[in-house]
Amino acid sequence: KLTPKEEERLRAKAKLEELEKHINIAKKNYRQLGGKLDEEEQIEKIEQTAQKRIDELEAQLEFERLKREQREAE
Repeated sequence: KLTPKEEERLRAKAKLEELEKHINIAKKNYRQLGGKLDEEEQIEKIEQTAQKRIDELEAQLEFERLKREQREAE
């Protein structure tokens, strides 16, 4: 048999899980309506920064390739 404190803890945990479920549903609804969450915006910024860096490195690589081809042609 559980003590009153353990029963209270179990009720609190069940309530917490129920609230988390409601939060997740609310987040899904928000996204479906076109909203963006802060975490998603941060991830998007990181991805944009990474893509910009990739583009810069690809351009640098292409420049170096052209320089090498030019030297080889001489």
